Amino acid sequence: MTKVYKDAVGLRIRVQTGIDLEDDSPTVAQIMVRKPDGTLATWEAEVEAPASGGVIYFDTIAGSLDQSGSYRFQARVQRDGDANVLPLGETGTLEVHDPFQ
Repeated sequence: MTKVYKDAVGLRIRVQTGIDLEDDSPTVAQIMVRKPDGTLATWEAEVEAPASGGVIYFDTIAGSLDQSGSYRFQARVQRDGDANVLPLGETGTLEVHDPFQ
């Protein structure tokens, strides 16, 4: 994989939920993010087709990857009929570099 640099825009972050999203289309699909300095962010995500694959994604925008270091991601989904928004799947990581590193 090529290096990812700070302030990258248009990078697709894909996170596996570990569940089939085909039958129970989520009412909430988010990616929880822990940035390198420990601050938390929530990105509104989309369900990747086919939904049965259980993947949600977010395309980075200005300010999404505003720090260099290690980012940690986890899917968060609320399905129809569920009262709670649940963290799902494995935690993913991404190393973000300063330009010219």
